[in-house]
Amino acid sequence: MQNTLKKAFWENILQNYSSYEGSLIDFYTENNITKGQLYYHKNKFNNSNKQVFYGIDLKPIKTREK
Repeated sequence: MQNTLKKAFWENILQNYSSYEGSLIDFYTENNITKGQLYYHKNKFNNSNKQVFYGIDLKPIKTREK
């Protein structure tokens, strides 16, 4: 439960950040966060949405000849 509240809090902060028109220092002060916290969570959410591709080697299937 705690993690979902924390995630919702930071999603809200990041949404507000993207539409904020003041200075960054004012944004940090108004939301009682640090620059490091903002960038940490911004990168965390950006990386969690990326799809990861894992390449695998494919070997030909041997079939029986009749």
